[in-house]
Amino acid sequence: MTDARNRASGAGASRWRVDPATSRISFEARWMFGAHTARGVFERFAGWATLHDDGSLVGELTMDPSSVNTGIRLRDRHLQNRLFLDSGNHPVITFMSRDIRLDGPSLTGAGHLVVRDRGVEVPLRGAVRIDAEQLTLSGSATLDVRRFGWPTALGYIGRSLVVDGAISLERHA
Repeated sequence: MTDARNRASGAGASRWRVDPATSRISFEARWMFGAHTARGVFERFAGWATLHDDGSLVGELTMDPSSVNTGIRLRDRHLQNRLFLDSGNHPVITFMSRDIRLDGPSLTGAGHLVVRDRGVEVPLRGAVRIDAEQLTLSGSATLDVRRFGWPTALGYIGRSLVVDGAISLERHA
């Protein structure tokens, strides 16, 4: 496989936009004293990326916390309320890449995630696939929910939240 910087090259950098129709951002967390796993997705999100010839990638992904869907409406409303995502007061979750490197089929680096005005650094490892018109990034991160001020006692969610992404981007002029 040719490495990402050669396959995406042109002069300087290539610009990309997230295609929500072919992308997915999902999450899962243990709850009810660890007896159950809650799974869900963000249904509305957008983003962009710039891939430089040296294999570095910068970009931003924004998610609408009111679009959380676990398949259980009561749970969705609970996640959107002030105790967790507080979508009424904080209508955007933002992930901004930092120091992300693409090297062949792998990506490594870190990003900054902001939920409810609380930011945390998130280490990233994942896979990349690139061709002339599509860039696909996939990977997962485990977050400590206490860093966002979320409760972990009394049967609420456990301390770890796993976020998984399969993000397809299309070349943008």
